[in-house]
Amino acid sequence: MDFFKINKEKNSLAILSSIYKQSDFGIAVYSLNGEAVEINPAFQKTLGCLDSEVQPQIFEKISLKEEFKKDKILYNKLLNKEINSYKFEKNFTCQDGTTLYSELTISLIEFEEDAKLYIIAFIFDISKAKLTEIELKKNQANYRAIFEESPTPIIEFDFSEVKRYINKIKKGGLKQLSDFLDSNPYEILKCVTKSKVLSINRAGLKLYKVPSLEQYQKHQHKFYTNESFNGLKKAIINFSNKQNFSNSEHSIMSLNGKVHYVSRNYIMPESNILDWKHCFCTEIIISDRVRTEIELKENKSFVESVLNAVPSFIFIYDLFEERVIFLNQSVENILGYSPEEIIRLGKAVKSLIHKGDRGLLKFDQFLKNPDAFCEAVIRVRHKTGKWLWVLGKSFVFKENLAGEAWRVIGSVFDITPRVKAEQKLIESEQKLKELNASKDLFFSIITHDIKNPISVFLSISNLLANTLQTMDENEIKYFATELNSTARQLNSMMNDLLTWTRLQRGDIEVFKSKEDLHSICDFVLSLLRKKAEEKGIKIICKIEKYSFINADLNMISSIVKNLLINAIKFSYKDSEIIIEAKDLGDKYEISVKDFGVGIKKENIEKLFRIENKFTSLGTENEQGTGLGLILCKEFVEIHRGKIWVESKEGSGSTFFFTIPGHKE
Repeated sequence: MDFFKINKEKNSLAILSSIYKQSDFGIAVYSLNGEAVEINPAFQKTLGCLDSEVQPQIFEKISLKEEFKKDKILYNKLLNKEINSYKFEKNFTCQDGTTLYSELTISLIEFEEDAKLYIIAFIFDISKAKLTEIELKKNQANYRAIFEESPTPIIEFDFSEVKRYINKIKKGGLKQLSDFLDSNPYEILKCVTKSKVLSINRAGLKLYKVPSLEQYQKHQHKFYTNESFNGLKKAIINFSNKQNFSNSEHSIMSLNGKVHYVSRNYIMPESNILDWKHCFCTEIIISDRVRTEIELKENKSFVESVLNAVPSFIFIYDLFEERVIFLNQSVENILGYSPEEIIRLGKAVKSLIHKGDRGLLKFDQFLKNPDAFCEAVIRVRHKTGKWLWVLGKSFVFKENLAGEAWRVIGSVFDITPRVKAEQKLIESEQKLKELNASKDLFFSIITHDIKNPISVFLSISNLLANTLQTMDENEIKYFATELNSTARQLNSMMNDLLTWTRLQRGDIEVFKSKEDLHSICDFVLSLLRKKAEEKGIKIICKIEKYSFINADLNMISSIVKNLLINAIKFSYKDSEIIIEAKDLGDKYEISVKDFGVGIKKENIEKLFRIENKFTSLGTENEQGTGLGLILCKEFVEIHRGKIWVESKEGSGSTFFFTIPGHKE
């Protein structure tokens, strides 16, 4: 307990009085020389005396004078405030003559109103544990009976020869025992031959199908498999590192050749950690999960070993303090943080969860419904800064005295590889969908869009071939013009199709250079002016001279040409088309605006997507392949730009795209 300062203005007296009177463990106040001054009701009850019986002789019985003299060094450190508290054990004699075995935690307490120091002792009844300990010491013979009758196989080893062998190897300059055993697998077999079996209980004899200890000793090497050799290797490494516990799950073989899978625990008593003379090995058949759970509850160290072996990390979260209070070691394998690092974060532990996913945890639901179960897939930040996908499952396992949800236990699994695999599958499906759409579009263009102008071309040429001699000059000129128009249309389609197929194969090379947008616009207008004049459309270029970009000339010209052809196609007669460029510093935003038919809202999202193959007739029934805008998107993205459209049906459309500017 920390050093107390009782401040009257902060109601500290009332708080201390409440704790003092209502606690279910003993509290006593002593003067600095160890004389009892006051004891609380719980301690009175434990001693078996009524309040009216608390006389000076009772205070004399519970004096701590001798204890303070005995632990003089610790007591002086406490008085000098070098330590906050210390513990010791003391026996008290109750009113009925029985002995109360207690553990005391003492701290300094100061009342600021008189600046006087006292000793406060928190007294816990450990009689049950002490009596059990005394009983065990009196009945050492019971140990052998418990050992023999235990349903769990137990083997007692003497590893002292193994210890001497390891020390001999280390004296030869060995630095890492684990590396040595890994690179010299036969050394572990030597350790088996140097280990002695001191005893094995009946359950062990039954498991290994041997009639006696002597038979087990004789055939000891036969019971090991490659996996169990690794388990022994792990135990030897742990004991060499002054660890007195080792757990591994592996196969063993009984004398009749039957293979069993067990969870084997090597336990070295603290008193033997230096000489390895006594080591106990317990073996639990993994299929018997009920027995395993009982063992986990009875043996705290074993529980921690199992928790640290699972692939997920386990956490306990306090709903009222809004912080993690427990984590197993597996969290370090998954997130890179040690349990202590995360626990120290307190409420800031939420910073490890992606902002967009924090609402998915819904821990507040536990306050309304303690029986609720929470399962969520969220992103958490690794110590390196990268984000991991994890699956978390949690539920309330502890309630407070009011029956409210208090603490939540949960497990967290790293599912990043699974999520990435799913994302790759989705991407593959999307690519396959796009490939199928590309294939469909390709055949659609060949079978329909190109077929039509070829049919027109054949019809006109056939007509000319059969009736040319009967035609006058005007008729010949008319049909020649139609042939030329159809040929141009067919040539444009073929060029777009060829460009698109080359893009799909990655055959197009990009040659970026300093280009003037104004000059590009003039060039494209010279190509399309006649087409625009046929519909009485005026194209206005508002791009200033010397608007330099860093781009592939052919690609940018193709983008502008396709957008202008599109604008002409959907513009009404005698209307306008406006081309502008806005300097955004590191890039230019180019726009092509028409005042034509516009695009329906539901059709806007279909543009630029090959799988939709969205086409429609122009204001004079002009046809197209649907490839133009798709090519524009491909070319813009090659330049790391963006393309989009703003449109309202009946009011026209404006197509925008961005291209990097040229830096001198």
